[in-house]
Amino acid sequence: MALIVCPHCGGQVSDTVERCIHCGKLIKEKQKNSAVDFQTFDKIKQNNLEEEFQKKYPKYMCPYAKQKALKCRRKYTIFSRIICGAGAIDFLFLILIQTKVLDLNSDDTMLMIIGPIVLVAVLTIFIGAAFCINYTIKSKKLIAKYLLYEKLYQVWLLNEKNISKKVDFTGLNKKDKKYFENINPDLYL
Repeated sequence: MALIVCPHCGGQVSDTVERCIHCGKLIKEKQKNSAVDFQTFDKIKQNNLEEEFQKKYPKYMCPYAKQKALKCRRKYTIFSRIICGAGAIDFLFLILIQTKVLDLNSDDTMLMIIGPIVLVAVLTIFIGAAFCINYTIKSKKLIAKYLLYEKLYQVWLLNEKNISKKVDFTGLNKKDKKYFENINPDLYL
């Protein structure tokens, strides 16, 4: 038994192991190179493979997690734009009143207009911020769940069936890809 350098992370590992103990990636590339591409199978075969994985590891199932997470991100974007728009309109009204562009005859009338405007602005900001925080946290959890599932499914396919599968990162950002790459499947499988 000798120590070799992992080609992925540079850590030293035994030459008898298939996976690096530091990064979890395959060291023996011959299995990966000879693997059959997942996309070459028809939808029925792909679904059967996924069902087999889900029966073996039911706790990692996450149906539609990616779609739900992306929907949360869209809602976050919409709410943040509404908050910015409402805040800008309220701010514009306050500037117009302060610069006397909107001429208000009495101080009572001015207070009756400024009070509700400020109240609406504050409520919009707090309610919108609460929704944005909720959607951000929810989408991060769903994306993490989806990526964990995909990583474990990808590793299971390669190790058990000698099938390579690429993960669809459409709609995800660089942080999500980095998180996916850093998942250590040995901790879960």
